[in-house]
Amino acid sequence: MSADRTGTPKKTIQIGPGYGSPYASGSGDTCCYCCQVCSTGMPIGLNSCPAHCCPCPPTGNICLTFQDLGGTCQNLNGTVIELDRAAGIALQNANAPYGTVKAVGGTSCYDPTAIGCDDPSVEVDVHTDFRKSLLEWPHEKWATPDGAGGYAPITLCAPGSPGITGTCAGGSGEEILISLACCDLYTSANQAASFTDECHGCRYQLRFSWSARHNPPPGAHWEDGDFCTCPVIDAYSEYYIPPNECSPQGDNIFTWPMVSAECGSGNPDNWKVVFEIHNELWYCDCCRGDVDDDSSPCTGNVSMRVIATPKPPAGC
Repeated sequence: MSADRTGTPKKTIQIGPGYGSPYASGSGDTCCYCCQVCSTGMPIGLNSCPAHCCPCPPTGNICLTFQDLGGTCQNLNGTVIELDRAAGIALQNANAPYGTVKAVGGTSCYDPTAIGCDDPSVEVDVHTDFRKSLLEWPHEKWATPDGAGGYAPITLCAPGSPGITGTCAGGSGEEILISLACCDLYTSANQAASFTDECHGCRYQLRFSWSARHNPPPGAHWEDGDFCTCPVIDAYSEYYIPPNECSPQGDNIFTWPMVSAECGSGNPDNWKVVFEIHNELWYCDCCRGDVDDDSSPCTGNVSMRVIATPKPPAGC
């Protein structure tokens, strides 16, 4: 342990890959301070060193595991999907120089005009590579892959998928582009009120972007342009996904609240980031969380956890 010029303890974690060595630790790198962890009073960003979220992040693919906390998302409970590193880099580069946004019209993931390390206790000549936007950082970027090195939406909760029960005729599942990235900006992520983290894990952005469904088959109960194809609804019901908020015709992008981030004390195998939603409105192919009551039209009864971990040798 060490301390900065104000006496605040810092946690020392062995530094991981550098800008010049995409897959391996750069020669000459020894260790680096995490500086202070994030907090609502101190949104650590590019004025700290290193700028990335975890000094030793996973350099391969990662797994996302879904856990139903409220009994309303059994179609998604236990689902494990893989996010691909190459797909994540392709997604962020496709939206360069600002990367993905927090939500429609929200804060961009990257700030290419920002440089940091203004802490005089940091040896600038040692950490020069980290004094720039993470847009050029070839790590901590993952997305659902297209199978050809790019990115694409994944279909969740389609009939015939493992664990799916109570499917409906004509249902096709929810088509979602999922990404996880370490952003430059604290406001690009979504921190739960009681989040805890190591280093700068507060800036991990888990982003879902729903794709509209088109060309419903004959007899389908959903319409062209809907995000949902299940369950059967009547004239008095509506489909909802989390970003819709109060309107079933609302936005299609949702940034999950982060509740904890563990950098693994220098061991990428112990890296873990956890996201949760509580009392969300999600009435679609995956979840059956309807509106609680007419007095709270923006509140549902869906609670879900997503856990991000490194992909093990045996696969997700």
